[in-house]
Amino acid sequence: PGERQRGGWEDPVERRDLFRVVGVGAAAGLLVESTPWRRLIDSSAAIGDVTGTSLALERAVTAFDYARPRTERVWTPFFISNRLGSLLVSAYSRVGHPELERTADDLLNSLSPTDNKVRAIVLSDLAVASVQQKDFARADELVTRALTLTLRTETLLARDKLSMLREKLPATDAARSIGDRLANAGL
Repeated sequence: PGERQRGGWEDPVERRDLFRVVGVGAAAGLLVESTPWRRLIDSSAAIGDVTGTSLALERAVTAFDYARPRTERVWTPFFISNRLGSLLVSAYSRVGHPELERTADDLLNSLSPTDNKVRAIVLSDLAVASVQQKDFARADELVTRALTLTLRTETLLARDKLSMLREKLPATDAARSIGDRLANAGL
């Protein structure tokens, strides 16, 4: 395989294939990874593998449903329902899944008023999806909301998503205001 990085192999195809071959638990140990399901799902979504992403999501949901947080691996108690929901939204946004909006709405409606970090991440993912769909008016509104929460809560994952969004914005008038807003925020 490719060169090792802090969180795994740089190539998402290699990461995904490793997880498929040796299994999530074994790959997690090899890659020193605390959230193996997220890595498998992210790797599949990064290369546009819709089927692989869906299967990995299904496995993660099943593992979550049957987990015993007090007796399982260290990462299991951390993997609470709103984090699983955030994982679903993130994967759905990356592969253009038709259930993205419903899943995101369900998650956002289920969050408590204090779950602002998860809310920032979900809004960031929705903004990314809106840009991919070239709906810049919606993306602008979502970026505004996500940016406010991200800066207030110092949510690193949402910050990273918004930074990547800025880098991938097309050079159009419709996208320029989004890029300017993110640049002015230091992203």
